[in-house]
Amino acid sequence: MAIKASNQVTLTDLTDAYNVVLSSDSCTFVGDTDSVNATQTVKVTATALRGADVVPCSIGTMTYSTSGISATTGTGTSPEITITATTSLTKAGTITIPITIPDAGVTINKVFSFAIAFTGAKGATGAAGADAITMAITSSNGFVFKNTAVNTVLTAHVYQAGKELTASTTPTLASVGTIKWYKDGSTTAVGTGQTLTIDADDVTDSASYTAKLEG
Repeated sequence: MAIKASNQVTLTDLTDAYNVVLSSDSCTFVGDTDSVNATQTVKVTATALRGADVVPCSIGTMTYSTSGISATTGTGTSPEITITATTSLTKAGTITIPITIPDAGVTINKVFSFAIAFTGAKGATGAAGADAITMAITSSNGFVFKNTAVNTVLTAHVYQAGKELTASTTPTLASVGTIKWYKDGSTTAVGTGQTLTIDADDVTDSASYTAKLEG
């Protein structure tokens, strides 16, 4: 029988690749205006992997891109690296960490980066802001009335920087504006002045009054 087509595959058994990971590859130290503000440390763990399996590794001599930073190493399958920044550290930089995997006979260089969060210099004192103006409304007979027995005087109290303004204060109430009263969201004022008298003829079921200080 004649063979009209054929196909071929090749199976290859590959050795698991080696890799090294750091538990963190960067950090930021707290600084003042020009350097780290106190001695600070951060701990990083180095782990070597063959495929998904953890294998022993060791840390070699580390190199630093700037002064004011140092590191010590622990022992064990996944050694811990303690990185210390002193007050002489004035700029960001890197640490090159050589990690040797005896099983593979290789050394892999990992780079750890660090930065400083500087505190900005204190700026000039800005100009004082304007005193806040607030308003509160009181009612001489409350806000709820039975049947048609509506009879009360609403009073708008205006405060500037926590001090109530009246005709006799400095500044005076009139110097900051005029109080106008509005009913049920209307844009037409129903009264002007610090007080507004309300009686039964002014309220059907309910009514909402707003006081505004207008310049």
